[in-house]
Amino acid sequence: MSDNPFATPESETDEPERIPIATNAQILTAGLLGGPVAGFWLLVMNYRACANRAPLVFSAVVGAAVSLGLIAAMLVAPSNLPGGFIWLLNIVLLAVWLNYGPPFLDESTDDDSAVVVEHGWARPIGVILVSIFWMLPLAVALSFIVQPRW
Repeated sequence: MSDNPFATPESETDEPERIPIATNAQILTAGLLGGPVAGFWLLVMNYRACANRAPLVFSAVVGAAVSLGLIAAMLVAPSNLPGGFIWLLNIVLLAVWLNYGPPFLDESTDDDSAVVVEHGWARPIGVILVSIFWMLPLAVALSFIVQPRW
């Protein structure tokens, strides 16, 4: 303790670092409602919040490839294939990534009090809404390309 009577008192407990990340259920919900862009966008946000640079870049590249691949699959899919099958494929790909992909937080640390993980629905809902509004013009354009008989 210092001899200065005007010094600020030292904190007895350090405030733990708070990291806002989305849960697996939130990511899958975003992928279901907002498409592959929303699901992988939340993955990228989680890796950025946890300062994992390599998985961040890799998940962004995989997300872009999956999104473009699903759009290409819709263009070449037979007309009798239900559209829900391709949407289901998106959810399966996200679930596989969440199960076997790199973890968000480094699990090698033993100090559990150093990080507090916050789970809220504000970011996932925002990502879903932005993704839906981004996909609407794309869906209309693709419907004219895929079904020119209109």
